[in-house]
Amino acid sequence: VKEFQVITNGFNPEYGLDGGGFINVVTKSGTNALKGNAFYFYTDDSLAESFEASPLDKSRDSSVSSTDPSEFKRENWGATIGGPIMQDKFHYFAAYDQVKRTNPFIDRLNTRGAYDAVLQRAQTEPEFASHLIGYEPNSDGVAAPDPINGRTASGLFNRNVDNLILLGKLDFTPVDAHSASLRYNYVDYERKSTFLDEESLKTERVDSIVGGWVWVPTSRGLNDMRIQYVKDDLNRGNLRDGSDLTALVR
Repeated sequence: VKEFQVITNGFNPEYGLDGGGFINVVTKSGTNALKGNAFYFYTDDSLAESFEASPLDKSRDSSVSSTDPSEFKRENWGATIGGPIMQDKFHYFAAYDQVKRTNPFIDRLNTRGAYDAVLQRAQTEPEFASHLIGYEPNSDGVAAPDPINGRTASGLFNRNVDNLILLGKLDFTPVDAHSASLRYNYVDYERKSTFLDEESLKTERVDSIVGGWVWVPTSRGLNDMRIQYVKDDLNRGNLRDGSDLTALVR
């Protein structure tokens, strides 16, 4: 990103189809000099500082003064390169950006006896046992589907995100009054969760091609033409699809 502009209201008709705020982003372009960069970013919960405990946590345990951050890991790396194809007239720019993120989380079955009720039903309908994958019963009740004295359960699950972004851009300025550009943007996003009863498999692939031409006929006016093609393939599903049970996607 070379620069961006935030327009909250009163924007011109060229920013149509938006009823609220608008963000105008200008991507980088190549120059007469060959330039590039690379980067790597890493963080996890061990690098994050503990934060003050909430009033609810303090009411449950007066000795608690701080809360550790939830377990997570994030990596982000990429590179850019740009330069001339023809000095002063034709330039290229390309960028690569990749993000990998892992967020473990705990899901709980807090309804008394629900865990054992599913186990009991699985004896006659085995497919129901898959609802308990990843869960372990807590030692807080009896091993029976008892709504008062039954056990609760909890399980540790993971959400993993992999996001790839590619950008390629060409800029052509044959004369001062005319300039043209062609930009291709590719996004490949995948999120998987070991917790099957949610949106445990989400994938999205976006292909975007934008062409533009600017003509400055006089010092008091210009013509700006833009053409865009976008294909967005979004799949919001779950990894239980195809089994005897289908998860409820929220």
